Amino acid sequence: MFHEPSSWYRRTSGGGIVRVTFSECILGLYHRACEHADKVIDELDLDAPARVAHWPVDRRGTTLGFLWVRMATETANHAGHAGIVRELIDGRGGPDHDMLDDGSWRDYVARVAAAAETFRPAG
Repeated sequence: MFHEPSSWYRRTSGGGIVRVTFSECILGLYHRACEHADKVIDELDLDAPARVAHWPVDRRGTTLGFLWVRMATETANHAGHAGIVRELIDGRGGPDHDMLDDGSWRDYVARVAAAAETFRPAG
């Protein structure tokens, strides 16, 4: 089981202690979690039993394979969210955005936005 409390401090090469930024803390934790996951995947079979403590009691028991597929799905989902945010920022679509000129792309975005607005709750 991977469990590590977040730390806002780290030791310097000279033995001192410095406060880390939020990004350093989160990215460090993420990299250590990835290293742990890599080790688990290398050492266990996909049908190895697993348990998720925060899931409902009747569904806590699962397998490494199920969790691997779930994490791949979650990662793809959140990468999609990041893609949407990027598109909102730069106004460009995904890898096929160059199939339309700027005017056609703006028209397409306007049509999609208008269609989405039809589902906005009144009020």
